[in-house]
Amino acid sequence: VVPPAWPAAQPPAGMSLPAVPPGRMFARAALAYRGGAWDEERTFVIGSILVRHPAGNLLFDAGFGANVDAHFKTTPLIAQWLSRYQKGQPAGQQLKAAGVPLKAVVLTHAHWDHVSGLADLPGVPVWLHAQEQAFVASGDAATALARTLGTASYTALAFDSGPYMGFATSKDVFGDGSVVLVPARSIVEASSSD
Repeated sequence: VVPPAWPAAQPPAGMSLPAVPPGRMFARAALAYRGGAWDEERTFVIGSILVRHPAGNLLFDAGFGANVDAHFKTTPLIAQWLSRYQKGQPAGQQLKAAGVPLKAVVLTHAHWDHVSGLADLPGVPVWLHAQEQAFVASGDAATALARTLGTASYTALAFDSGPYMGFATSKDVFGDGSVVLVPARSIVEASSSD
């Protein structure tokens, strides 16, 4: 199978993609990926990516927030026993100090380490896939923190921009091809078809 060719990149002047690292997680490899060892610890940057665009700034995932100590306690006990974290400066504080307003936060998924920082970004719209929004609403324990942070600001993305790079649907956020979101397969879909 020949992969599709990448479209020519023509980002607008002034667009940038800085990392916003609000902390680190140290977890057993067995908890992090299939085939990982229980006796091996891995370090994961729990961060966010800021897309600075002339038409508005997007933050991909919110990382750890100022209340990360309380938020970590919402995770399953096994995760608390076998993981630890190191705080950094929350993304919301970093963005406020730099005077960077946000158009929205785009959640890749609603686990605690991706949503903790939403508490520091009041009033900012939160975009996520409709399937993930339904997962949050389902009451699953993995999304407990996402529900307590207030789902009123959560908006399901409409993938209404047509096919893109082999994906049946997409969302061209700014209409200029510089930020195109696609719905990735869920873990449930991937494991049932493997």
